[in-house]
Amino acid sequence: MKKLLIVTLLALSSNAYAQTNSPDSVVGSNGVTYRKGEDITLGTGSAFDKSFVYVYTAPGLTTPIKLPSGWADYKMRIKGVKYMGSKKRGFKTILILGGGNIVNYWMELEPAIRAGEILTIKEKQQ
Repeated sequence: MKKLLIVTLLALSSNAYAQTNSPDSVVGSNGVTYRKGEDITLGTGSAFDKSFVYVYTAPGLTTPIKLPSGWADYKMRIKGVKYMGSKKRGFKTILILGGGNIVNYWMELEPAIRAGEILTIKEKQQ
């Protein structure tokens, strides 16, 4: 009974954290609102070989792998928004992206905007 109570409390607390820490949308410094379920268009990678510096496979058991240059101008679906960091060091906004395969990708939103790794609506219209 005691174990069941502890497990229930842990499940409820982690669920509450996930809900408050995972909004459905975020507004970038470029004024664009990025919403869960919408598509974004990738720009050009900012590394010397045109691979993406701020778009990579989700960290887990292995080292994240940067998205290769061949993904430039492709669309990816926003699966979620996440904030990483702490009060002391600051927070990063992470877009969790799906690219049509089973792998999730993370995009550090603000650095990707500054580096041109994500296109804004105005850039897509030109």
